[in-house]
Amino acid sequence: KPNQPDENYNNYHKRKYSYKPNIISKSEHYPEMNKIWVSDITYIRVRKEHYYLTVIIDLFSRKVIGHKLAKTLEASELINLMKKTYGIRNKPKTLIFHSDQGQQYTSKSFKRLLKENEITQSFSKKGCPYDNSVAESFFASLKKEEIYRHIYNSFEEVEKAIDEYNVFFNTQRPHASLKYNTPEEYENMSK
Repeated sequence: KPNQPDENYNNYHKRKYSYKPNIISKSEHYPEMNKIWVSDITYIRVRKEHYYLTVIIDLFSRKVIGHKLAKTLEASELINLMKKTYGIRNKPKTLIFHSDQGQQYTSKSFKRLLKENEITQSFSKKGCPYDNSVAESFFASLKKEEIYRHIYNSFEEVEKAIDEYNVFFNTQRPHASLKYNTPEEYENMSK
């Protein structure tokens, strides 16, 4: 039949858009630090510019353990952030890294970095932000409590504000899910 794609096209399409596993459970409780990290990217508008904020959060404590504001969505920004965060957290073993299926997370260079460090990659289902609700919740808090309350004139101003908010979020802002401890307090209790 002339209107049907040929078999090679179908096979290529299936391989290219194959199912990517979501291996974290739906549970909101995770028993150990440095076992499951989640990551996401949001954009922040400053005047007529769009900047991109990437965060890495430890699901155990909901602590923002890495963040980077960038002017582009290049995979190299994520790779550099991941290398830095992985080193700061003492290169944990048996780590699962969970994100959406954005091109930065599915890039060959990022997947290679995870594989070289024996980090298991997990993905949210397409169009299902609830799979990454902890990161989405952080972005909502950041925007409501900081970004939407101020006018920034430059990249540097918004970058400084985000740095300061992350310190506040990790060390002063209690979370109901952490029995009203801050992420920092919750991690310190588990050591």
